[in-house]
Amino acid sequence: MINLKKYLIIGGMPNTNRDNVTCVSLLKPTKSAIGLALVSRLYQRSKSRRYINPKIFEQDPDVVIVFDSGITKNFLYQIKKQFSGKRLIFFYFNPVELTFDIKEVPSDFEIWSYSEYDSNKYKIKKNGQILNDYLYKECLAVSNMNISTINDLVFVGTDKGRRTFLEKYKKELSSIGVDVNLVITKKRAFTIPTKRHRKKMTYREYLIEEAKASAIIDYCVNENAGITLRPLEAIILKKKIVTNCNELLKSKMMESGNIISISEEPSKIKDFVSKPYNPVPLGTIKEYLFDSWIKNFD
Repeated sequence: MINLKKYLIIGGMPNTNRDNVTCVSLLKPTKSAIGLALVSRLYQRSKSRRYINPKIFEQDPDVVIVFDSGITKNFLYQIKKQFSGKRLIFFYFNPVELTFDIKEVPSDFEIWSYSEYDSNKYKIKKNGQILNDYLYKECLAVSNMNISTINDLVFVGTDKGRRTFLEKYKKELSSIGVDVNLVITKKRAFTIPTKRHRKKMTYREYLIEEAKASAIIDYCVNENAGITLRPLEAIILKKKIVTNCNELLKSKMMESGNIISISEEPSKIKDFVSKPYNPVPLGTIKEYLFDSWIKNFD
């Protein structure tokens, strides 16, 4: 009988469990997005363990993987104490400079990143982007809806300082007859929508908007950030990608002919979105699915 290592993954992996993998949220579960936002704010202010998901401390894993979002230095030291002698991994699922200070990660943790750029810059290990079980199933569900294409290009996402560039880009492309749909949402669920920002969307609503276009705009705040979920979603939805992500532009996914740099001349973008999508085997994204991702830590 094979003795599988037991993994505990904290944050970042909803609805993705295996016989040897337990995924739990960082904070105590709540019944609404507003409740979660409140608990998150209270936790960040107090650093109290009372807001942390108690299931974390009920586990007996061989390996603990902690995602970067919402993490505090105090929490990492709690994990270090609770799981002394276990293999501890801190995983940057976001650009290092935008989340947790890398200098604050205890030396007991191995540090990994989803980004090739950050991996080289900080001399840390790399394990790429992940399409977890929930995201993968939602992508497949939307791909089977036969949604009609009504836009040439679409961007769906939170502002993060991208709105000014995207509105200028839309204006430039619209002037030569390229239809661009910008769906820029508020970051928090409880904020009031405005003319420039839509309300926060569910993941399925987000995918449906993407499915209405021939190509998806993958505009990163930092062009050196790692590959986002959008190119993976695009393969399942059979959509092309217009991007500024350097790692993606250098990746083997470029071989499909379905990806172009956002810096190309508008006329080239227009020609690109008007051409048919080049079919790509679904197996292309296997390396980005959870089972491949978790094996990369061995």
